[in-house]
Amino acid sequence: MAMPRFVVHENPVQGAGTHALVIGVGSYPYLVGGNGRLTDDNEGLRQLTSPPVSARAFADWLITRFSNPGKPLASVALLISEPTNVVNNQTSTYVNPKTGQAHDLERAQIDTVATAVNQWQARADSNVDNMTIFYFCGHGIAQSADAALLTEDFGKIDNNALDGAIDFRKFQLGMNRCSASQQCYFIDACRASSDMLIENREYAGRPLVQILKNARRGKPNRLSPVFYASLGGDLAYARAGQASVFTDALLKSLNGAGSDDEEGDWRVSTTRLLDALNYYMRREFDGGGTQVQVPTTGDQAVMHIHYLTNPKIPVEVKCQPDAATALAVLACLQGGVEQHTRPPTNEKAWRVADGLPPGEYEFRATFANTYNNGTATQYVRPAYRVINIVV
Repeated sequence: MAMPRFVVHENPVQGAGTHALVIGVGSYPYLVGGNGRLTDDNEGLRQLTSPPVSARAFADWLITRFSNPGKPLASVALLISEPTNVVNNQTSTYVNPKTGQAHDLERAQIDTVATAVNQWQARADSNVDNMTIFYFCGHGIAQSADAALLTEDFGKIDNNALDGAIDFRKFQLGMNRCSASQQCYFIDACRASSDMLIENREYAGRPLVQILKNARRGKPNRLSPVFYASLGGDLAYARAGQASVFTDALLKSLNGAGSDDEEGDWRVSTTRLLDALNYYMRREFDGGGTQVQVPTTGDQAVMHIHYLTNPKIPVEVKCQPDAATALAVLACLQGGVEQHTRPPTNEKAWRVADGLPPGEYEFRATFANTYNNGTATQYVRPAYRVINIVV
């Protein structure tokens, strides 16, 4: 049986489930470097290579790792615009990492996105206890509370470039009419101020879902936290051909740093997730001076998104004084058994493996002849731990 349009993963569930819509836009024909007519409203924006990689990575994570016993993954829809699928209307493909099935993807043009949103909302309407996940990676512009998420055909229409953009504020408000009572949004895009939005007050593109007064009448309250890749007015950064800084931090956070066990099992909550995102993104920029990119939230509400059985917690080990770190043989032990070790190196801190499971560990620093050896014992738990060994 054929899957619904746009859907690359489907799992029929009994009762409540989670429905995701993932969008990655890297190809912009009407912006600088595109293969179409350059729009006068380009604002210097160029082609991107990170969003298609980021969107695929997030879809992969959902399909292979997402776990929520009360709201299991029911569907993942995916749209991607990348340079390889612009010429002659070619399609990109996505291989489902669980089933191995290849799917032809449709490009993230505004009309196509509008249809995908409508169908995603219809799936989510099936149960008030459903959870939705919306992920967008691509260009964004903002002014005050307004934010425009640019689809592939931004600038296609002369004198109305914003017809190719999503008015995210109104879209998110409009989704109040969707029955799903838990809705989570991840916006991996710049929020730099835009002259275009200043001049077009309160118009930031298509809302996609019309705002309806009293939309929640007879329905439970909606929790709809939004996670932004940057502060309002700031840029979001990518790495050429790799997942973006925000998406990389998000995936690592979902795998443990954003979790806690206050309910008796390990769950990633919306409140803890921001702490983890901030740690990973601060670390990306070396943690020194002014943090270049700061994640933030909107409409924050407490939700448990993802459940884990083996969370991994980021751990950094340093010596005091700092100069001793480069000269030390550093080791991590649990129950007297060495788990990890690091020889002398010029790193400012030792990031232990890809993280450690929660628990009590002993950390040792030993030296040939420069400093006295030192140890530190600490319980490792989310969001992260920085271990300072006095030597």
